[in-house]
Amino acid sequence: MDAVLPREYTFTEFLRSPREVAEAADRSPRLVIHRRNAPDLVLSRADRQRGEALGAAGAAALLSRLLGHDNPKTGALIVEAMPWTRYLSEKGRCEFAREFAETLAVSAELNSFAPLAQMLDEWKATAALQADPELADELARPISEPDGRPVPAP
Repeated sequence: MDAVLPREYTFTEFLRSPREVAEAADRSPRLVIHRRNAPDLVLSRADRQRGEALGAAGAAALLSRLLGHDNPKTGALIVEAMPWTRYLSEKGRCEFAREFAETLAVSAELNSFAPLAQMLDEWKATAALQADPELADELARPISEPDGRPVPAP
């Protein structure tokens, strides 16, 4: 499925021709407004945003129900959808599936997918660590103070 690329404008174009940009927003799912020295903005019609939020909430509810049940095929489906999960242990994939379903449902309900993005970044870092046995061994060793004594737990 090909994604529709958003139309792009500079912030100056937006300020100079707001009517043109608003008309473009009627024809395009979203617009990107580039700003100098600041993050880009995304402009979208409210009715489209509401539809996207409702669709995401429905998909999240369905996925959380599917992933929430113990199903032997879940692990294989997760690896197929997100190949980096192959580096997680079987137990790790089960934990990932459960956490993904919960976080997806909460993110959809809040209409903010920042928590889901953070969770995915953290699990990808875990998978990357487990994919590199030398690094995993290095990080699994106890940390010592300069005099060789173990560092006390916080």
